[in-house]
Amino acid sequence: MPYQLKFPDGGRGFIVTLSGTLTGEEILKSTDEIFSRDLAAQPLLYGLVDAAAITRTDFTTQDVKDLAARHIAAAQRMPETVLVMCVLAIESEIFGTSRMWQTLAAQTGWETNVSRDRSEAVTWLIERVAARSGVRVTLE
Repeated sequence: MPYQLKFPDGGRGFIVTLSGTLTGEEILKSTDEIFSRDLAAQPLLYGLVDAAAITRTDFTTQDVKDLAARHIAAAQRMPETVLVMCVLAIESEIFGTSRMWQTLAAQTGWETNVSRDRSEAVTWLIERVAARSGVRVTLE
C-alpha cells in the first residue's frame, strides 16, 4: 500500500493518503509513523485518512482492533486535546471497516466521522476543528 503522509497547518494535523492494496501491516506502520512524535508537546488537532484510492484490502479484524488500540494509546499521550478525525472511504468494504474502527476507537474520546464524499469530509473536518479548538485550519 503506497501512502503519502503530510503534516499540514504547521504540524497541527495529518493527512494520510492511501492507495492500492491496504494491508494490516502497512496501515499499522503508517499509524505508528503519525503518532511517533511527542504528542504531549505537539498534540494533533485533526487527522484525515483519505482511503478513496484503495483498490484491494488484505487485513483482518484483529488488524482493525490493533489500529484502534494504537489510537487509544495515542489519545492517552495527549489528554488535553480532542483530535477530530475523518476517514474518507468511498468503497463499501473500506467504509464498513472504517465504521468498525470508529466504534472500537470510541475510547479515544476523539470526534470521528466516516464519509463517502470528499467535499463533505473536508468541510466537516474544518468546521469541527474550529468548533472544538477555536483554530481555523486549511488542511494545507
